[in-house]
Amino acid sequence: SEKNIQIDGTATLFEDISSVDFQQLDEFFFTQNPDARKFKTDDSVFIVMKPTWYRLLDLTVLPPTEEEKTIEMAS
Repeated sequence: SEKNIQIDGTATLFEDISSVDFQQLDEFFFTQNPDARKFKTDDSVFIVMKPTWYRLLDLTVLPPTEEEKTIEMAS
């Protein structure tokens, strides 16, 4: 048995280490997750996801549970 998540939305790839956006993401991520710094390499990237919909399915319980939600995006 397992748990599943399905997500729809947009994803933006940040891979230019000289960009301001990449620098800000790098600082934020590694401030929040200092132990992850040991996995950082010269070709590390960030992917920022903005979900618009998700479904969670938990098959570890009987009966299985499912939660589905549409996420309103701020304009």
